[in-house]
Amino acid sequence: MGEKLELTLDGLRKLIIERLNLDMEAEEIGENDSLQNDLGLDSIDLLEIAIGIEKTYQIKITQKDTQAFKTLRTLFDFCQSSNPIGQV
Repeated sequence: MGEKLELTLDGLRKLIIERLNLDMEAEEIGENDSLQNDLGLDSIDLLEIAIGIEKTYQIKITQKDTQAFKTLRTLFDFCQSSNPIGQV
């Protein structure tokens, strides 16, 4: 595994844009924007984000954890409170 990066809101914004190949700037994603309603993401997009978070931040995400994928803020808060992969 690579070195774990520091988790930031901007980092999550950039991860979402890069993983989904979105044509927008990080600043365009508000922390309270609905990922599905405001950004138009679907379940496949959310899965791609989860994979990106696991690889980038070494945070394990289960299917039930995807409830945290409502807004950038809820996703960030979930990631901050989660244990890294390999830790209990």
